Amino acid sequence: MFLVAWVLKMLTLRIGGAKLYEGYSVPIVSGAIVGYMIGMILGGIIWIVRFFTPF
Repeated sequence: MFLVAWVLKMLTLRIGGAKLYEGYSVPIVSGAIVGYMIGMILGGIIWIVRFFTPF
């Protein structure tokens, strides 16, 4: 995963420069990470509720 991320970063910087990297790549990746974390937290809460109150 590290190698893939590094290659994508290098391609983005070479093709679009720092403006593309800071303007589009960073917000997209940050949003994906935050969305994943929100999903994991909500999923964990739902799992706990369903585990202790099964029906």
